[in-house]
Amino acid sequence: MSERGLQASFMGAFSAILTALDYVSLIILLIMMLILGNTIAMGVRERTREYAVLRAIGFEAVAHPGSSSLGEAAALGVAAGLRRYRIFSYRHRRVRYRSEARGRHGRLVPVFPR
Repeated sequence: MSERGLQASFMGAFSAILTALDYVSLIILLIMMLILGNTIAMGVRERTREYAVLRAIGFEAVAHPGSSSLGEAAALGVAAGLRRYRIFSYRHRRVRYRSEARGRHGRLVPVFPR
């Protein structure tokens, strides 16, 4: 087997692994979407009585419990995303490399300040 044939064989196997990882990632994403949908549905079910009490008192703003719950879920999602972005952008800016901090194979290792 020539070197070119060996490289082609390796790239074919590597491509198959990447394709399998793509499919696994899609399956995980679908499972996460189902879990998120179930969580939101549970929140709607838990608050149905609260919405009924608010409508009985006279609040007309709560016309449909699902819209309020979806708004709450969207607000929480945006707040969590902004928080994570802020944490990771802060850590990324603060990374310093020290010449004496070398890992395996002599590569520089990032040092996070505390």
